[in-house]
Amino acid sequence: MRGRHRTVGWVVSAVAATLVLTACGGGDSSPSQASTSLPPVAPAAGPEHFVRRWLADQQRMQVTGRTAPYVAANHACEECRTLAHYVHSYYAAGGYIRGGGYRIFSIDYTPSQDGGIVTIHAQSAPETIRTSSAKPVHHFKARRVVLYLRVARKGGSYAVTSSTLG
Repeated sequence: MRGRHRTVGWVVSAVAATLVLTACGGGDSSPSQASTSLPPVAPAAGPEHFVRRWLADQQRMQVTGRTAPYVAANHACEECRTLAHYVHSYYAAGGYIRGGGYRIFSIDYTPSQDGGIVTIHAQSAPETIRTSSAKPVHHFKARRVVLYLRVARKGGSYAVTSSTLG
């Protein structure tokens, strides 16, 4: 049972890490019917702009339960596919994800030859997850988090290749 609680906690943390735009004013928290694949970002806009848009894309997946567009846009990121799997399974079983979001304190970029690492320091908002209609609701308190994203240059933009919650 302890392993399952850890998995739910990791997924909750990952889910919460992606709802940052509600708190930082960078996106719309309402469900969207638009495709979640990201159009290219001009390199001059930098990885911070890309990451904010990527987080909005992930938020739409979590709010709507529609995982296919997110998976298609993040096929190179194993952690992203894992998160999408959990979101899909929750909604398929009658569950949901509510709340979350972050107040971003900083987004730092450390470039490398092929892309770089983006470090996001934030305060999460409380979140509620129900993994199925037959399971109890899990409540998670606000907390400070650090999210690390490995990004690779892709055309005139970036792509997330891995995501780690610190």
